[in-house]
Amino acid sequence: MTKAMKIKEARLKRGMTQEELAAKTGLTVRSIQRIENNSVTARADNIRKIAMALDIPFEDLNGDMEAQPLPTNKKWLIALHATSLIPCILPTIVVWLYLGKSDENIKSQVTEIINFQINALLAFLVLGLSAFLLVTVPILMMLSLGFYFTVVVNTIRVGLGMSHKYPVVYPFLR
Repeated sequence: MTKAMKIKEARLKRGMTQEELAAKTGLTVRSIQRIENNSVTARADNIRKIAMALDIPFEDLNGDMEAQPLPTNKKWLIALHATSLIPCILPTIVVWLYLGKSDENIKSQVTEIINFQINALLAFLVLGLSAFLLVTVPILMMLSLGFYFTVVVNTIRVGLGMSHKYPVVYPFLR
């Protein structure tokens, strides 16, 4: 007997209407109807409220709600999506090659995951290159100009018989 049938049978046995059960549980009449028609999967807290209102043990209604192991393909889907946390496409491809050809759902999700990973990689590359070009290249250019200027000035000074000076130099050789 399904949970929906158990709820409806217990309610009718107590001579209770759906409206009365809704009032006792705090759920809407529409929710009670959907639960009894088995058109929704009732949450455990709602089943607990219904069991209390009908004065029956929660376990009697919850018998078919015991923890079910995840189906294998769902475990693989979770693993596939989690591979996106690793900044590398290789784990996703390995999982896909292992079982992607056997399941159309997995194949379509792998395609989305790889597309996402490629887009993320391209975004990081573009932003990284932009940061490099906007920050590092101008600093290197300024340093290069400063070095060349210092060398040219010191070369001219030595040529004129004047003393030379290289600023901000760590003396590696003594």
